[in-house]
Amino acid sequence: MGRLILTSSGLIDLNDRQYIKMLYKCVYGKKVLFVDNATLTGSNTQNTPTILQNFKNMNANVTAVTLTSQNYTTITDYDVVYFTGGDVTPLLELAHSCKLKEALLDYLKKGGVVIGESAGSIFMALDTKWCYDVKKGTKPKYDVQLDSYSGLGLTDLNIYPHWNKATEEQKIKVELYEIDNNIRIVRLEDGQWLEIEI
Repeated sequence: MGRLILTSSGLIDLNDRQYIKMLYKCVYGKKVLFVDNATLTGSNTQNTPTILQNFKNMNANVTAVTLTSQNYTTITDYDVVYFTGGDVTPLLELAHSCKLKEALLDYLKKGGVVIGESAGSIFMALDTKWCYDVKKGTKPKYDVQLDSYSGLGLTDLNIYPHWNKATEEQKIKVELYEIDNNIRIVRLEDGQWLEIEI
């Protein structure tokens, strides 16, 4: 049985002792695949060196890669697959170009660990349209029109990361969106996580 770990800040914000302990147990001495697809449009690139260094500080053997329809099956060569944060759109494009969901499910069933950070956590849900709707107008990356907003569907949880940094206006928008669309959006603050056994 594998573990899907949904986080807000991944290996960026390591201030909480319990959070560090959880991540340490997941990655210490492991082979980690750092998937950088969410940074391809320029989002979150400034945090990549910090994240990679934090993996090394936890004695993890980390390899950074951009997954494509040609190399996505290489996930099986690693103990942990880490989807970094940034922009959800390149992750959705990846999922729609190959059988990533099936590969990840098989990987998890064989005991693999998948960690999502921010956009990497949002991407694990069945549908990500709520994210674009709620955050529309806040950054250009949320103002795009996609043919499909289908995520991986590894969980039915809709993660709103960095809740501790959300404006009051955003918080109200989320509450109204939940009521209008009959969905639940899970608020995750930096340093918090949810773990799902698959």
